[in-house]
Amino acid sequence: MSNTKFIVLLFITIFINAVLVYLFAAKTISNNYILGMSLIIVFFTIFCSSLFFFGKMTVQSKNKFLFSRVFIISIIFKMIMVILLVLIMIKKFDLTTEQIIIPIIFIYISFTTLETISLMKISNKKKLA
Repeated sequence: MSNTKFIVLLFITIFINAVLVYLFAAKTISNNYILGMSLIIVFFTIFCSSLFFFGKMTVQSKNKFLFSRVFIISIIFKMIMVILLVLIMIKKFDLTTEQIIIPIIFIYISFTTLETISLMKISNKKKLA
């Protein structure tokens, strides 16, 4: 997958998630909600971009297991960070789990789908090369 195609897909994913956050915000009407969800989207954007470019570097490594290890470690790290961010949102932004659970699940799934597709395309390029 080219860098340009990834960036276009990333912006589409960000846009879809931002629309979802604002649709739920209309129901909640809370600046804390918008700020907290924006932080989640920023985290996933940075994480997804970093993983894509790091994946491109590791797929060219002579160690054929490095790419798989990076992918597994990234999944564990992402899950821990999402749990921590949810706890922070609940404690610091005074949000309830009912307010944030559906948007966070959607954001998590959409960015994870983007990561998986892009990393699969990167790994398939190496097999073809």
